[in-house]
Amino acid sequence: MPLITQADLEKYLQIDVTNEPDDVVTQYIAQAQATADNYCHQPLEYSSVTEIFESDQPSAWRVLERFPISAVASVTEDGILLTSDDYLWYADGRVRRVTGSGVGRFDRTWSMYPNAVTVVYGAGYGAGATAPYDVTPDDLILGIVTICGDLWRYGAQYAAQGSVPIKSVTLSGSDTITYAVGMDQRQPGELSQAVKMLLAPYVRRRM
Repeated sequence: MPLITQADLEKYLQIDVTNEPDDVVTQYIAQAQATADNYCHQPLEYSSVTEIFESDQPSAWRVLERFPISAVASVTEDGILLTSDDYLWYADGRVRRVTGSGVGRFDRTWSMYPNAVTVVYGAGYGAGATAPYDVTPDDLILGIVTICGDLWRYGAQYAAQGSVPIKSVTLSGSDTITYAVGMDQRQPGELSQAVKMLLAPYVRRRM
């Protein structure tokens, strides 16, 4: 399910859309979430992930492609299914190769053979995730609903005008006349600095 609802958009815009659900709103919600996913370089909605990797240098740590992690179903290395004593995982997306248990546990490097390690895990927010990640954070909701609000308000504006609003006109022998337009002078689809700040905690870390 999407991370925001029609009710979230209606509350943000302080309007009441006649249809429930509304086809246009449903489309805008999908587009807004896809835009947020793209900016964050990862899907934000919860799903099961199968990730295959090998270490390019000796290391006991690996940053996976998705976070937050709710659970790790299995880790296989060099064809051997590891036990929970063989690795540790963290909600921020890291997995750590270890050996032993308790006070006798030590770091151990991940295999460097090609495609040596397969991790099956669940990551993201919303239905299917375990608490507290089954509830989408308020700042993430606001970021996505703000994108959706832009699509609603300025999409209607562009449709009414038949094109993107004209920002400036230059006449021969005259200065350029610049008009004030919506979206804080942003291009259609361009994210505001406020939205970027809201999404910043959810951007995938580079490996």
